Amino acid sequence: MAHRAAGQSAFLGKLLPATLGIAAGLPWAQQPASAPPSFDVASVKALDQSWSEISPTRSGGRIQWSTNLLDLIGYAYRMEPFRILGPVPGRESVYRFDATTAATAGNDQVRAMFQSLLVDRFRMVAHRETRSADGFGLSVGKGGLKIREAKAGDPPAPLPEWLEVDPAEIDGKVITTSPGPGIFTIAGRRVSMAQFGAALQRMLGMAVWDETGLKGNYYFAFRFARENAPAETDDVAVSTAIRETLGLRLEKHRGPVEMLVVDRIERKPTEN
Repeated sequence: MAHRAAGQSAFLGKLLPATLGIAAGLPWAQQPASAPPSFDVASVKALDQSWSEISPTRSGGRIQWSTNLLDLIGYAYRMEPFRILGPVPGRESVYRFDATTAATAGNDQVRAMFQSLLVDRFRMVAHRETRSADGFGLSVGKGGLKIREAKAGDPPAPLPEWLEVDPAEIDGKVITTSPGPGIFTIAGRRVSMAQFGAALQRMLGMAVWDETGLKGNYYFAFRFARENAPAETDDVAVSTAIRETLGLRLEKHRGPVEMLVVDRIERKPTEN
């Protein structure tokens, strides 16, 4: 099934300028002379542990993070793990990163600084490449949309009783929780289909193409069960939950996905 270009771009994300990342198909060595942003000071230390932190901790201009290279690359380039190919060390190789930069540096700037760190300290060479991959198409179901659009002046939609969070804290966001083994929830408050699709990509580990044609922001919340959920659960599979609760349809498709292909990366970082 052919996918509309607009649907693809909604979920593949915006590319950073060449000075902030990698130009399509070209390794860093072939980039223009202008230097990409980098941390003022950065320390990298290999750790003898298998666990890692989900995201970096930041206090002003100081950034600390214990993580593996796969998750670091994913954060730096806004790439889910399934979109990163090549000889990247597994999640058992964990490193401690301590870095400083200007307290005013934005999130995109910090991501670009981690890109520079990967090149400088791990000698990473990579390029972007579009490949055909399995995934899902997200569209409006035959019965019509069941979620509420957020419109100016309207009161916000209530949260379901099973989701115990402060609505103000998740406004404009999509959150996922796991209340039990194999059971997950996804909730969105005034969010777009692009945000929803990105959350589904992370959860499913596969590409999601937006074929809904929906342009607004919406409220929604649903529960679903994975294959490893206890047999006695009443929760249904994610595709069924999306259809019955949201009025959307999630169907298997195959289409183009932008990948980050790592050509080379060293497990041992250069000296601090």
